[in-house]
Amino acid sequence: MRSWLLLCLLFSPALATERLVVGRGGLPWPEVQESSGFVQVNADSLWIWPAAPGENLSPGALARGGGIHAVVVEEGIPRVVESPDLARLLDGDEGTAFDPDQLGLSRQLELYIDLGGVFRLSRVRLFPRLDSSHRQRFPQAFTLGLEAGIDAYFAQLFRLVFFREGPPMTEPTTALSGFSYTPLLNYTAVKPNEKSVLDWPGTQQVTGLRQARFLRLKNGLNLPWELAELELYSDGTTPEGEFVSKPLLAGNDAVWGQVSYEGGDLSQLPVVLQVRTGSDEDPLHYFILVGEREVQVSREAWEVIESIEGAAVKGPVRPNPGWSTWQTVEEGIVRTNGPSSYLQFRLRLLQPGVKVERLIFEYDTRPMVHALGAEISPLLVPAGVETAFTLSAVLDLRNGDTGLRYLQILTPAELSAVDSVWVDGHPVVYTVGAQPGKGFTLNLWERLLQDGNLVQIYFRARVFADGTPFSLRGLDRRLSAGAIDTAYQYAREQDIDPASLGAGLVVRLSTVENPVLAPLRPQAAFFTPNGDGHNDFFALEYDLLKLTRPAPVSFSVYDLAGRRWRQGQGQEESGGFVRLWDGRDEYGRLVAPGLYLYQLEVQADLHTERRQGVVGVGY
Repeated sequence: MRSWLLLCLLFSPALATERLVVGRGGLPWPEVQESSGFVQVNADSLWIWPAAPGENLSPGALARGGGIHAVVVEEGIPRVVESPDLARLLDGDEGTAFDPDQLGLSRQLELYIDLGGVFRLSRVRLFPRLDSSHRQRFPQAFTLGLEAGIDAYFAQLFRLVFFREGPPMTEPTTALSGFSYTPLLNYTAVKPNEKSVLDWPGTQQVTGLRQARFLRLKNGLNLPWELAELELYSDGTTPEGEFVSKPLLAGNDAVWGQVSYEGGDLSQLPVVLQVRTGSDEDPLHYFILVGEREVQVSREAWEVIESIEGAAVKGPVRPNPGWSTWQTVEEGIVRTNGPSSYLQFRLRLLQPGVKVERLIFEYDTRPMVHALGAEISPLLVPAGVETAFTLSAVLDLRNGDTGLRYLQILTPAELSAVDSVWVDGHPVVYTVGAQPGKGFTLNLWERLLQDGNLVQIYFRARVFADGTPFSLRGLDRRLSAGAIDTAYQYAREQDIDPASLGAGLVVRLSTVENPVLAPLRPQAAFFTPNGDGHNDFFALEYDLLKLTRPAPVSFSVYDLAGRRWRQGQGQEESGGFVRLWDGRDEYGRLVAPGLYLYQLEVQADLHTERRQGVVGVGY
């Protein structure tokens, strides 16, 4: 069984909140790394190199930690050649060149280039010195291949062979034979290159993505040649990078909370952070098959089972039921259902130039509850119609738990009212704090401290999108060392009321075939925009249903001849909205009395929906 790492704990004993720190001031990134792809990792940070559109990446290769080496074959034995002259290919100086003859090397050699990171390429140029003495010394039969270097093992192997970092390797050809290069340019003795300057793609109608970290140029003819520059131009993007940590141990009964980078808001970075938590060191369970019997083994044993002679073969890999599923961190908070000793994270870097020096995971060792289970009823409702809901929750408390006083229901549904809150069959006093579009918070005034406390929240709301969540979490504010700490603990789905249909916290629409734009609700058929404060505006209420993301919405007013007098546009999500018209045209002038057509248009993912009506204007 592998042993996982205990992160540095940076905390004051007087504070309730403790911290796990990865990176600068904590545990080095390489020590917590389980896997990574398309990111650069060192002790105090991880990053993706910047790449501007149209930038020649070659001159920066050495500064990024890359390099260039040659391999020649002498009497059947390959030899790695290191020389400063090789870097002339990448120096950005068209007046210098690499010429194998000047170094006494075989002309039929292989050049290997490491850009120091994975980049997407929009253009490749290579050429000799272009003065009259050298412009005809271009390579005629060669292959230029690309390799993205998908995993860290490839990069490590490359550096072992060429940069001689790590244990000596006596058979570099063994390592090189495992590399796979996709040809970008390929010229042969039968179909040779006839140009001094090769420019890819040039006028070729080439499509598809080209990305690389490593390149191999393999010359095939014993003819004089040189190259002044190999220019590799970026399209301004890079593949998304990913870093996955090992399961990290904080301590018993850790309730995870805020997460930040450098003490700042993680949502301000172009990254996606996901976490999962568990009670032991194994998020996954590995099995081998011995006959028809499954036997659980360690990951290490499972990975090598095919190389061991015997009756056992690899079996399935299953999630550990003691671990949560991967959850995306939103609003800087780790979603945790209860105390858990271990946390594993994976971080995706989405843009070139992103750098993260450290992540700070806060946690509390005083759980509110051991577990919080919840369900909502009904689970199937009509779209846009006010519906009475019951959200039920039950508390599982253990010794040392602090109990609950605040409950938050997180939902994009439109809240009409909270009618009552009951605890163990009795109504209780509460106050409501609503956040339109986000949900509402209940202050129960008295802390719930009994194991098995049953809380039932009766409220009315309108649901506009299929699959609307109603997440429940406990919130606790604790005064510690003169500061207020905020802790959160999320509920898991649990079947609480035997009379309800199923256990869930996600509400579906009963009529998913409903249109995106519900029938319009004009508040009047006639209005008088004369500035007297009475009936000065035309108000149009409407509901947008089933939208999974913001969609373009436009409101237009026309006269009966079809001329447009006013238009308003915007991006809107599912929900209820109001549009107002003050009786003026695009230039702020009052329109003439008469009848006008109004139209509301929504551009949904697959189609556009419109609804119209008529309104009268008078003075």
